[in-house]
Amino acid sequence: MLTGLADSRLRRRSDFTRVSNIGKGRANNLVVLRYAPNDLSTMRAGYAVSKRVGGAVRRNAVKRRLREAVRKLGPRERPVDLVFIARPEIAQADYHGIESAVADVLTRAGLRRAADGDATPAHAGRTTQR
Repeated sequence: MLTGLADSRLRRRSDFTRVSNIGKGRANNLVVLRYAPNDLSTMRAGYAVSKRVGGAVRRNAVKRRLREAVRKLGPRERPVDLVFIARPEIAQADYHGIESAVADVLTRAGLRRAADGDATPAHAGRTTQR
């Protein structure tokens, strides 16, 4: 896990609003990524999963899977705030699909280098810029 995981998460509404207002975005069919620089020395991430995704158990499972994918793929040393917004289609995706979607948006945002043999399929979803 990330060191100081509690410190690495966005929790306050003002942080989410700041990222939404001044940040840039990338999206695919499973997740929307909004990102903005921060004044810290590390990455922070926040997750928004609405009731359209499912009940509480499903939403919490999606958040756990998103957190794990970001832990594996996220730019830990970059001073950036990330907000991942789950789309309803994410409820039917398995972990590998979620991981591929997270890798896709991070790579297109320039926050992750695409490694050789990257598991991100070309069909990871539609690519829109926000």
